[in-house]
Amino acid sequence: MYEHSPVSGGAFVHRAFADSSAEMIFHYSGRFTELTPNGATDSPLAHLQGQSTGVKRYSTHTSFGIFGVYLYPYALPVLFPVSGGEIANRICDFETLLKQHGADFTERIMLAPGFESRAALVSEFLLGRLRQCHSALLQEKYFAAMRALIHSSGIAAFNQLAASSGFTERAFERRTKQYTGFSPKLLYRVARFQQTAAAWGKTNISSLTEIALNNGYYDQAHFIHEFKLFSGFTPGQYFFNQAEGTDYRG
Repeated sequence: MYEHSPVSGGAFVHRAFADSSAEMIFHYSGRFTELTPNGATDSPLAHLQGQSTGVKRYSTHTSFGIFGVYLYPYALPVLFPVSGGEIANRICDFETLLKQHGADFTERIMLAPGFESRAALVSEFLLGRLRQCHSALLQEKYFAAMRALIHSSGIAAFNQLAASSGFTERAFERRTKQYTGFSPKLLYRVARFQQTAAAWGKTNISSLTEIALNNGYYDQAHFIHEFKLFSGFTPGQYFFNQAEGTDYRG
């Protein structure tokens, strides 16, 4: 949950970076506008945002409140009538996704009196969706391998992850593309970027080269290229507080 009141007359700008997970997002107060090269469009009040490799910019001039729930990308075909590949780099409002059930769920979230009520509603909703899923979708060994891939702190050994999932490397890659829309290596690159970006404010940053090597980038040029691809900023801009739309970090 995040709440904020922009300075009077000013705009609050947020950048959504590349993300290895999907997210359920509810704007229960205020509304954001997505800024694109082709103009500005209102962001849906309640939607499912798929895992992404790109950057989106949003802006608002009003006070706002956001409630969000992260989901592993392999959870999408288990919980919703959509594959990870279909929703990757896209958003879909809940009414379009789930018809009247999605509209009713959105209304209950919007009218909930506070965080605990919203959290309880989402938990009830997700457990209900899980009970309805086809058991064949529950691939526990594969899901464990995917979590290991996303949370890997070093260079992922894809052959070992595939073996632990019960699939061959080729079958593991096919399954990952089906469930997430990304190859295992692309998913790992995005997850590594996220772990690197999360180091902001947690350590005394004296050397970007050290950050690069600590997170599995083989040199600084590689680090700069990957970081800019997934965030729109160079590491220097991001880590030394020169990046637009990152005020929320404070």
